[in-house]
Amino acid sequence: MDRKKLIGAIVAPFVILFGAGFLVDDAWLGTTYREMRDAGFSFRPEEAIR
Repeated sequence: MDRKKLIGAIVAPFVILFGAGFLVDDAWLGTTYREMRDAGFSFRPEEAIR
């Protein structure tokens, strides 16, 4: 396996998983997480996340 294919095989899944994680956790479930935190569930406060 040449070096370009190896680097591509490492970088592509990283980018895909990073993008999927953003879409699921921030875009899709972000409002749900905020509603749960405001309702008193034990998520970290927003100041601690920053």
